[in-house]
Amino acid sequence: VYVSDVRKAEGNVYATGEMLFAFGSLMAGVASAQLFKRFEAVDTIAGLATITTSVFVALFISTDVNVFYLGAFLLGFSNASIRIQRVTFLFRIVPNDVIGRASSVFFIFNTLFRLIFIGMIFKFFTEPDKVPYAMLMLAIFVSIGVLILLSFKSPLIALGREEDAKAASENNNAG
Repeated sequence: VYVSDVRKAEGNVYATGEMLFAFGSLMAGVASAQLFKRFEAVDTIAGLATITTSVFVALFISTDVNVFYLGAFLLGFSNASIRIQRVTFLFRIVPNDVIGRASSVFFIFNTLFRLIFIGMIFKFFTEPDKVPYAMLMLAIFVSIGVLILLSFKSPLIALGREEDAKAASENNNAG
Protein backbone atom coordinates (compact mmCIF):
# COMPACT_ATOMS: atom_id res chain seq x y z
CA VAL A 1 0.00 0.00 0.00
CA TYR A 2 2.75 2.47 0.96
CA VAL A 3 4.75 2.10 -2.24
CA SER A 4 1.88 1.69 -4.68
CA ASP A 5 -0.68 4.12 -3.24
CA VAL A 6 1.39 6.76 -1.41
CA ARG A 7 4.51 6.82 -3.57
CA LYS A 8 2.56 5.94 -6.73
CA ALA A 9 5.37 3.57 -7.69
CA GLU A 10 5.64 0.12 -9.24
CA GLY A 11 6.72 -3.16 -7.65
CA ASN A 12 10.33 -2.63 -8.67
CA VAL A 13 10.51 0.33 -6.26
CA TYR A 14 9.28 -1.91 -3.44
CA ALA A 15 11.78 -4.63 -4.40
CA THR A 16 14.64 -2.13 -4.57
CA GLY A 17 13.66 -0.79 -1.15
CA GLU A 18 13.71 -4.32 0.27
CA MET A 19 17.15 -4.95 -1.25
CA LEU A 20 18.46 -1.69 0.19
CA PHE A 21 17.04 -2.58 3.61
CA ALA A 22 18.83 -5.95 3.42
CA PHE A 23 22.04 -4.25 2.27
CA GLY A 24 21.78 -1.81 5.19
CA SER A 25 21.41 -4.76 7.55
CA LEU A 26 24.45 -6.42 6.00
CA MET A 27 26.47 -3.22 6.36
CA ALA A 28 25.44 -3.07 10.03
CA GLY A 29 27.15 -6.39 10.57
CA VAL A 30 30.31 -5.05 8.95
CA ALA A 31 30.32 -1.61 10.61
CA SER A 32 28.86 -2.41 14.01
CA ALA A 33 32.09 -3.56 15.61
CA GLN A 34 33.77 -0.27 14.72
CA LEU A 35 30.83 1.79 15.96
CA PHE A 36 30.70 -0.09 19.23
CA LYS A 37 34.41 0.30 19.91
CA ARG A 38 34.18 4.08 19.58
CA PHE A 39 30.97 4.83 21.50
CA GLU A 40 29.10 3.67 24.57
CA ALA A 41 26.26 1.23 23.87
CA VAL A 42 23.64 3.68 25.13
CA ASP A 43 24.97 6.47 22.89
CA THR A 44 25.12 4.18 19.88
CA ILE A 45 21.57 2.94 20.38
CA ALA A 46 20.24 6.46 21.00
CA GLY A 47 22.04 7.80 17.92
CA LEU A 48 20.79 5.01 15.67
CA ALA A 49 17.26 5.36 17.04
CA THR A 50 17.45 9.09 16.30
CA ILE A 51 18.40 8.23 12.71
CA THR A 52 15.39 5.90 12.62
CA THR A 53 13.14 8.71 13.86
CA SER A 54 14.52 11.02 11.18
CA VAL A 55 13.82 8.43 8.50
CA PHE A 56 10.20 8.01 9.66
CA VAL A 57 9.74 11.79 9.62
CA ALA A 58 11.28 12.00 6.13
CA LEU A 59 8.98 9.23 4.90
CA PHE A 60 6.03 11.10 6.41
CA ILE A 61 6.97 14.36 4.67
CA SER A 62 8.36 13.24 1.33
CA THR A 63 7.03 11.08 -1.49
CA ASP A 64 10.34 11.13 -3.38
CA VAL A 65 11.46 7.63 -4.30
CA ASN A 66 15.10 8.45 -3.51
CA VAL A 67 14.08 9.39 0.04
CA PHE A 68 12.35 6.01 0.24
CA TYR A 69 15.51 4.25 -0.97
CA LEU A 70 17.78 6.09 1.47
CA GLY A 71 15.25 5.47 4.24
CA ALA A 72 15.12 1.74 3.48
CA PHE A 73 18.91 1.50 3.67
CA LEU A 74 19.12 3.52 6.90
CA LEU A 75 16.28 1.57 8.51
CA GLY A 76 18.02 -1.70 7.66
CA PHE A 77 21.30 -0.41 9.04
CA SER A 78 19.89 1.07 12.23
CA ASN A 79 17.52 -1.82 12.95
CA ALA A 80 20.26 -4.45 12.71
CA SER A 81 22.83 -2.29 14.51
CA ILE A 82 20.49 -1.54 17.41
CA ARG A 83 19.64 -5.22 17.72
CA ILE A 84 23.32 -6.24 17.72
CA GLN A 85 24.21 -3.56 20.25
CA ARG A 86 21.27 -4.36 22.54
CA VAL A 87 22.02 -8.07 22.60
CA THR A 88 25.74 -7.45 23.11
CA PHE A 89 25.02 -5.08 25.99
CA LEU A 90 22.61 -7.57 27.57
CA PHE A 91 25.18 -10.36 27.35
CA ARG A 92 27.66 -8.05 29.13
CA ILE A 93 25.41 -7.17 32.07
CA VAL A 94 23.04 -10.13 32.54
CA PRO A 95 24.46 -13.21 34.27
CA ASN A 96 24.55 -16.38 32.17
CA ASP A 97 22.13 -18.21 34.46
CA VAL A 98 19.31 -15.71 33.74
CA ILE A 99 20.07 -14.57 30.18
CA GLY A 100 17.42 -16.90 28.72
CA ARG A 101 14.72 -15.43 30.95
CA ALA A 102 15.87 -11.88 30.17
CA SER A 103 15.73 -12.64 26.45
CA SER A 104 12.23 -14.05 26.90
CA VAL A 105 11.08 -10.83 28.54
CA PHE A 106 12.41 -8.80 25.59
CA PHE A 107 10.73 -11.21 23.17
CA ILE A 108 7.40 -10.76 24.98
CA PHE A 109 7.69 -6.95 24.88
CA ASN A 110 8.66 -7.12 21.21
CA THR A 111 5.58 -9.19 20.41
CA LEU A 112 3.33 -7.01 22.58
CA PHE A 113 4.50 -3.78 20.95
CA ARG A 114 4.08 -5.29 17.48
CA LEU A 115 0.51 -6.27 18.29
CA ILE A 116 -0.23 -2.82 19.72
CA PHE A 117 1.19 -1.11 16.64
CA ILE A 118 -0.63 -3.41 14.27
CA GLY A 119 -3.84 -2.56 16.11
CA MET A 120 -3.11 1.18 16.15
CA ILE A 121 -1.76 1.51 12.65
CA PHE A 122 -3.95 -1.00 10.80
CA LYS A 123 -6.76 1.48 10.27
CA PHE A 124 -4.29 3.86 8.64
CA PHE A 125 -3.36 1.24 6.06
CA THR A 126 -6.94 0.90 4.87
CA GLU A 127 -6.93 4.44 3.47
CA PRO A 128 -3.89 5.34 1.36
CA ASP A 129 -3.99 9.06 2.20
CA LYS A 130 -3.49 8.21 5.89
CA VAL A 131 -0.59 5.77 5.52
CA PRO A 132 2.07 8.47 6.03
CA TYR A 133 0.60 9.15 9.47
CA ALA A 134 1.69 5.65 10.49
CA MET A 135 5.26 6.82 9.82
CA LEU A 136 4.69 9.84 12.02
CA MET A 137 3.31 7.64 14.82
CA LEU A 138 6.38 5.41 14.62
CA ALA A 139 8.65 8.47 14.73
CA ILE A 140 6.91 9.66 17.88
CA PHE A 141 7.16 6.24 19.52
CA VAL A 142 10.87 5.87 18.72
CA SER A 143 11.50 9.43 19.99
CA ILE A 144 9.83 8.55 23.29
CA GLY A 145 12.02 5.45 23.48
CA VAL A 146 15.15 7.53 22.92
CA LEU A 147 14.13 9.95 25.67
CA ILE A 148 13.53 7.08 28.09
CA LEU A 149 16.87 5.50 27.17
CA LEU A 150 18.72 8.78 27.63
CA SER A 151 17.06 9.32 31.01
CA PHE A 152 18.77 6.09 32.17
CA LYS A 153 22.03 6.76 30.33
CA SER A 154 24.33 7.26 33.32
CA PRO A 155 23.20 4.18 35.28
CA LEU A 156 23.34 2.01 32.16
CA ILE A 157 26.85 3.17 31.27
CA ALA A 158 27.99 2.63 34.86
CA LEU A 159 26.48 -0.86 34.86
CA GLY A 160 28.24 -1.75 31.61
CA ARG A 161 31.58 -0.47 32.87
CA GLU A 162 31.15 -2.32 36.16
CA GLU A 163 30.55 -5.59 34.32
CA ASP A 164 33.51 -4.93 32.01
CA ALA A 165 35.75 -4.37 35.05
CA LYS A 166 34.50 -7.61 36.65
CA ALA A 167 35.17 -9.55 33.46
CA ALA A 168 38.68 -8.05 33.14
CA SER A 169 39.43 -8.91 36.76
CA GLU A 170 38.24 -12.50 36.28
CA ASN A 171 40.33 -12.84 33.13
CA ASN A 172 43.43 -11.54 34.92
CA ASN A 173 42.89 -13.93 37.82
CA ALA A 174 42.39 -16.87 35.45
CA GLY A 175 45.52 -16.11 33.44
